[in-house]
Amino acid sequence: NYLAAQVKIRQAGRPITNVTVSTEKKYGEKFAENIAKTDSDLLDAARKAPDLATRANQVLEVLGSGKVITGAGADIRLQLGKALNLAGAADTEVIANTEVLATDLARNTLDAIKASGLGSGSGFSNADRDFLEKAVGGKITLEGSSIQRLANLAHRAAEKTAQRWGDRAKTIPAEALRSTGISPEAPQVAPLFKAPTAVPAPNAATPQFSREQIDAELRRRGVIR
Repeated sequence: NYLAAQVKIRQAGRPITNVTVSTEKKYGEKFAENIAKTDSDLLDAARKAPDLATRANQVLEVLGSGKVITGAGADIRLQLGKALNLAGAADTEVIANTEVLATDLARNTLDAIKASGLGSGSGFSNADRDFLEKAVGGKITLEGSSIQRLANLAHRAAEKTAQRWGDRAKTIPAEALRSTGISPEAPQVAPLFKAPTAVPAPNAATPQFSREQIDAELRRRGVIR
């Protein structure tokens, strides 16, 4: 008991060092790491946006050119595949390649939506995402209307993704971007392809009258004086 008491007395005179782990610092580092990962995914999607928009426009251009048969089933997939110059030794291979094209376009679009955090406020409804999920799984019928919808969604995702990165880059310290060589500018995305409006040809069977001739006929009938 005496020795124990002496030890306590001597220990009481020693300086006590408390080692405190800074949880705030670790939390901040982890939080910053997550933000950096989100920004990195957004940047990667933005860099792919121009190519995604170009492929979407190619599909829309073919659909609007009249080269694709209006119909369903293998016909439209075959015609679309041929118009896009998809390689294939046989018609069945061209059709298969067209299906792969549609699946890839849907997957890339869905990836862009997720990476960019695009929701209903950006023009993407739950129905749109469900449609893309089904397209990725090959569960949609590749008709003209569904292919056009897929291409429109792909272009919209590309456009919104590029814009989202441009907005985000403005909030990142310029020095952080310069040190990595990352451009703060939004990638340039080609505008959505719109098929030219057909101008109706004049009807040759319909006679053309001048204003004077029309007025003369109206006077003859007593409609005007």
